[in-house]
Amino acid sequence: MENIRLTEKISYGFGDLASNLGYAVICWYMTYYYTNIVKLDTAIVGVVMLTAMLADSIMDVVMGIAVDRTKTRFGKARPWILWMFAPFSVMLAMMLSVPEWNNAGKTIYVFATYLLFNLCYSAINIPYGILNTLLTRDQYQRSVINIFRMFMAYGVTILINAVMLPFVDLLGEGLAGWRFAGIILASIAAVLFLITFSQTRERLKPEEISGQQHVSVMNGIKALFHNKYWIVIAVYAICLYVFTTINSSVTVYYMQNILGSSNLVGPMSMAFYIPIVAGMMLLPLFIRRFSKRNLAIAGIFITFAGILVMNFSPDNIYLIAVGNVIKGIGMTPIYGTFYAMVSDIIEYGHWATGVRTEGLIYSASSFGIKVGSGIGSAVLSWTLSLGGYIGGAAKQSGSALFAIRFLYILLPFVLLGIMVVILLQYRLDSEYDHVIADLEHGRTRAASNKSI
Repeated sequence: MENIRLTEKISYGFGDLASNLGYAVICWYMTYYYTNIVKLDTAIVGVVMLTAMLADSIMDVVMGIAVDRTKTRFGKARPWILWMFAPFSVMLAMMLSVPEWNNAGKTIYVFATYLLFNLCYSAINIPYGILNTLLTRDQYQRSVINIFRMFMAYGVTILINAVMLPFVDLLGEGLAGWRFAGIILASIAAVLFLITFSQTRERLKPEEISGQQHVSVMNGIKALFHNKYWIVIAVYAICLYVFTTINSSVTVYYMQNILGSSNLVGPMSMAFYIPIVAGMMLLPLFIRRFSKRNLAIAGIFITFAGILVMNFSPDNIYLIAVGNVIKGIGMTPIYGTFYAMVSDIIEYGHWATGVRTEGLIYSASSFGIKVGSGIGSAVLSWTLSLGGYIGGAAKQSGSALFAIRFLYILLPFVLLGIMVVILLQYRLDSEYDHVIADLEHGRTRAASNKSI
């Protein structure tokens, strides 16, 4: 278990920084961009986003299978970063360059570019995530590498939220400003992905660990559904990213329509994300002492507390800011442990079924993220539509304002409660050392039980 040097950890983190130059814009601003800048109907935007995300979730699984079958001198995951950094960057720029056509033309363009960007995102982000499992087999080092990844991701999210709207205004009014912003973000992402590709190294050879040269798709899928912890984490991912997508996307509406200024988006998002970034640096100390599951559950209860603070006075700027700080503290262990759990599940799946498929397990977990993100975007758009929200209107109806409050403060309570129930079923942290000990001696539960 070779120690991973600091420069490699940072270079790996750059990959998520690059990804989130696109994903942070999607989470925080795409619904706003489509409804208030492009002037599409909110219900149509919901259908477009849900349809694209569901199609993209299938692409995740396809990419997982593709990575499992990739063999090059660069490894199985790294070459995809080299192959896909350019398409990713081009589609990011095009997604933010909607032309001034009629509504039908704009709808077709939005659907096509949003879908193609998300497909490119999967084609580079699935291999990128799998790369973490191939850098080392050490559970603690994987957790630390994942923290570097999360640190970069949420660091750039803070930056996007702090400067995106002023940056767009600086570049030009309306569609032109967003177009130039997309080109700049895409160029930076391309450079960062190239650094990730050139400065990381795949140390693990899965076929040497498992003794398998090829696993059929059917056997891989069969093994997937015999992996009980994958089922737990996939359902958890759906709930987590419904919460994340709604929490991110509704913020601009809440600041603009409830608190009175879209300029509050940057400060409020910083109140949420700065504790996350700071907490990521401290999280390794807690991971050494507490299980990842218990840290995540503790984070959920802290997040509950933050939302309760907001609920005391939903129109009070200061209480909303304090609530966001508390939410950020709570979300730190939730986000910081998620991908590390997925990496552990790969080892458990190998032990439980005798079949090792890094790509399929990781991508199937990402499937849950995309489904959750798609559902979250659709729930947001359709709730706004049911409330009678009108994009760009100077004043919204009482029902539209209630819909925004419901999405920002009330609905998260339900989602967080479901997440606690799901995590109580995850007990791999206490079993992991035994699983790895068996695998290192060539033993699997599947071999003894002949279950698969």
